[in-house]
Amino acid sequence: MSRLDDWGLGRNTLLVFMTDNGGTGGVGVFNAGMRGNKGTPSRGGTRVPAFFRWTGTLQPGDVDRLAAHVDIFPTFAEFVGARNPGGVQLDGRSLLPLPRDRNAPWADRYLFTHVGRWEQGRAAASKYARCRVRSARYSLVNPGPAKKWELYDVQSDPGEKSNVGAAA
Repeated sequence: MSRLDDWGLGRNTLLVFMTDNGGTGGVGVFNAGMRGNKGTPSRGGTRVPAFFRWTGTLQPGDVDRLAAHVDIFPTFAEFVGARNPGGVQLDGRSLLPLPRDRNAPWADRYLFTHVGRWEQGRAAASKYARCRVRSARYSLVNPGPAKKWELYDVQSDPGEKSNVGAAA
């Protein structure tokens, strides 16, 4: 970032830093207290940081809204003024309103995750295994083929420690 500023490009450059979804089991990585790791449908296996810097255009600071990888293309398309071809339906939405205005409207949504790895010939039996449905408040997770669905209130329990579905 400092090199871009040294070259006089800081105000004209959108810098994006993202990672993948963490280390695999047994790898000592910082996971922010999230349950699970890479290869699991829990937040610790799917949560990814993204940092956007565009001096003079985007406000610095955290944006606490539910977003996903499917939002990157619509965001970049809006940055450059590209339009969707007629009839094309995108799964994502542009993130651009959020760093410009922390109070911008952002409708809740459901994001679906499926780890998608199963033994040969076991696709049908694995349909609802190792998957998750997530909204801004809740995370409904099935961590494995022999496990039952678990429900977490991620606003009050971001680490998914207490299954509120077990009490119901």
